[in-house]
Amino acid sequence: MNYMANLFMLKKVQKMNIVKLVILITILFSLSSFGQYQQKSEFSGVGVPFFNVEIFRSFTEDGQNNKIILYSEMLYDDITFIRQNDNSFNAKIEFVILILNDNEEQVHSKNLIKELNEWNFDLTNSREKKMILNEEFIIPAGDYVIKVQANDLTSNKSINRKVEIKLKDISEKSVVLSDILLLENIVTDSTGKLINIVPKIKNNFPEKLEYFYIYYELYSAKVPKNVQIRYQFLSKNEEVDFDSLIVIQPEKVVSNHYFKIEKKRLQKNNYNIVLKIEDNDDSSERRKLISFYWVTTPQSSEDISLALRQMRYIVPEDSLDKYLEADLKDQKLFFKAYWKQRDPNPNSTVNELMEEYFGRVNKSNKDFSTFENNGWLTDRGRLLIKFGYPDDVERHPFELHTNPYVIWRYYSLRKIFLFTDRTGFGDYQLHPDYFDQEWR
Repeated sequence: MNYMANLFMLKKVQKMNIVKLVILITILFSLSSFGQYQQKSEFSGVGVPFFNVEIFRSFTEDGQNNKIILYSEMLYDDITFIRQNDNSFNAKIEFVILILNDNEEQVHSKNLIKELNEWNFDLTNSREKKMILNEEFIIPAGDYVIKVQANDLTSNKSINRKVEIKLKDISEKSVVLSDILLLENIVTDSTGKLINIVPKIKNNFPEKLEYFYIYYELYSAKVPKNVQIRYQFLSKNEEVDFDSLIVIQPEKVVSNHYFKIEKKRLQKNNYNIVLKIEDNDDSSERRKLISFYWVTTPQSSEDISLALRQMRYIVPEDSLDKYLEADLKDQKLFFKAYWKQRDPNPNSTVNELMEEYFGRVNKSNKDFSTFENNGWLTDRGRLLIKFGYPDDVERHPFELHTNPYVIWRYYSLRKIFLFTDRTGFGDYQLHPDYFDQEWR
């Protein structure tokens, strides 16, 4: 591969020639794997039952108590299946759910066993098919910690999640909104009545998505009555990009509602969805962050500017600063020329190198975003972009007398990285003792 020789010349780093954009791409681990970056988790292939959790805070049907629904999803590819005597494939996952109050007293606990059986081997490695868990709990107002552990009973591997929530007393309120829940799809009957929902556990959608749903529930002490609800999409600078006012007339104390959003109406990559009740008697507001990631390469003008910033790991700083300050036309010209010069196969219709690079950026945003930073700006995101997927991931979420930590190993590169979560909010940072591993 002649293009591989050029990869190591992509960026000169002042202190140490990042030799290596191993950076980019150790990148093309092989052309046959292009386009798979959305189908491979950093945890896939190591037997870890990776899962995501979403907590939806709402109310019981009579409005007298708080209710939470715990949603969790686990991709089939992150589950260990074993062949049975009848040539089918079986998996068994145990979920342990603990809910503790602010005095660390156990309020609820539940153990669940989920068994899966498939006849098609390919489905056992699917990044599309998933197991979705939803469990409902009725809990009084207060502060709580929810701990969820998934145990793959076939591989004997486990992984944990911890979520902190606050439930407010609604007894004196006239109207209250539930949390906002994003949906991938809905099922309705012939009258339009909602029968079932398919939640989006992570608030991150592909750029090419055509539409999605926003779901919420409303508590109204007096029914029926007209309630005005304003929903807005705010940009990162709190500028209103989309604003609409709807009027609903709930006939039950607690009612459910949803509306469909066409993606083409949203031009930016990140939004804060805001729902507000416009009511004379009371008020309520809920917010939820949402983001869109590129499926392949940047599309819009905003994406081009963002893409240039995300190329900081491969473009010399002085060149990058110059084009970040340029007009949109020059930015596009630079972007196009840069990747054209590094196209490993100019005769093909796609630039595999560019797609791989932004695939890694994309993956970092999906898996490593925190409250403060998008995933590509985090330590794990940066190293994933530079060195690709680790050969081995070792997780230690709940070790006694130490913060949660994760170890990444790259056997072929002879590199090892240790990330620690010092805050408890999933913001894993590279341990100082391993800084030199990045540059040597």
